[in-house]
Amino acid sequence: MASSGDWQKKYKAVSKELNEAEEYTSRLLEQLKLILTHLTLAVKGQDHALDTAMKNLLDSMDSVEVWKLRGFAREIEERVTNLQTFSEAGFEEGSLSIETDLCRGQANASDMDVAAISTRLLEVLQLLRIPNEHIRQLHTLIAELESLPELSQLPSILDGVIKLMRLAGMNLGEDFEDYLLSLNQQLSYVQNFLTENQAEELKATQRQIALDKAVRQDVSQINYSVKQSTDLVELKQSVSRQLTNIIQSMDEHKKNEEARESSLKQRYEQLLQKVAQMEKEADQVKHRIEEEQLKARTDPLTGLPNRYAYDRHVINELERFERYKVVFSLCVADLDFFKRVNDEYGHLAGDKVLRLMSRILQKNLRKIDIVCRFGGEEFVIIMPSTDGDSATRAVEKVRKVIEESPFNFQGKPVRITMSFGVTEVQPGDAPDEIFSRADRMLYQAKESGRNKAMLG
Repeated sequence: MASSGDWQKKYKAVSKELNEAEEYTSRLLEQLKLILTHLTLAVKGQDHALDTAMKNLLDSMDSVEVWKLRGFAREIEERVTNLQTFSEAGFEEGSLSIETDLCRGQANASDMDVAAISTRLLEVLQLLRIPNEHIRQLHTLIAELESLPELSQLPSILDGVIKLMRLAGMNLGEDFEDYLLSLNQQLSYVQNFLTENQAEELKATQRQIALDKAVRQDVSQINYSVKQSTDLVELKQSVSRQLTNIIQSMDEHKKNEEARESSLKQRYEQLLQKVAQMEKEADQVKHRIEEEQLKARTDPLTGLPNRYAYDRHVINELERFERYKVVFSLCVADLDFFKRVNDEYGHLAGDKVLRLMSRILQKNLRKIDIVCRFGGEEFVIIMPSTDGDSATRAVEKVRKVIEESPFNFQGKPVRITMSFGVTEVQPGDAPDEIFSRADRMLYQAKESGRNKAMLG
């Protein structure tokens, strides 16, 4: 049977995982709040009722329950639809040129805000842990956001994101709740067992004291009878009566102890079954947590570590560099003209290219190199124990493999290339500093003609 210390450790471990899940949900809500801030700025001043609805939604984000967001989404969608209808009616009737120019200026600003909001929403979707049966919904939303939707489409897209957020967080939360309720019931059973066992032990001690007292009285009486008696027959009868009392007391005590031991054995076996059940459920929850953590760190399209996993890996490498001076390099890679693939062949073709890229990168780099999908068509490669020159030579080989790989879509050859920005870790680097340096080199590779690997 596991000790109480083991159970305390397991309970603390489960509590820790639950806290991490809550932190994960908090990060998602922070991203969503940032998106709503952009959206509020984009539509501000066009309709008073819409401004009020957006402000109410934004103000409630710190405490609102997820299911209530649906009502906000419907209200905002209705306001945006009314606004769009009003704007179209205004144009049909004709308006002053200065008003038309103003509307055009607002539309241009809205286009920029829609692009920013879409980018943020895509980042949120990258963080979600979506069950396999809902992956298609995820891909549909990604395709809608990558196509830069109209401002009026954002409320329905936001509603879709909210649904996926609920799907991503609901299952794990229910599992934890069910497990903790079951654990609470089982711990209550253990507590009842210990309480009942303590009560039985107290009763057994009291019976032992009573038996001891009765036997002592009977023995004392026998001793007294022996000393006082002058008649042998009378003495024999008296001693016989006292011995009979002692035997009866012993028999009664033995009967009670046998009943207590039988009850204790039965309850002890039940306790072992409960403990075995707790062990099994704890293992199941641990396995589920490990699966969810893996999903949280894995990009669903390519199977590569995602941006969340990259953050952890790069922090580990920076700590290793700071402590042991083990150099490493970081590479930011981006597919060239990837939008053309999506535009000409569709997002399914684009997804296929991304999966092929992930396999090429993994196959042509070392096993210790960490290839992550950072988002969209952008990848990040962490190369442990590798200086900048060696890293550049390594990615240059990968670049040539990609360039020479035969890609075909709908029976037509398509040329796919990738640009790389490489940097070597420097003393005092923070995660964002080393990434920004590699990203700048990627930008230079793009600006100087693409399909290049540049070190800086």
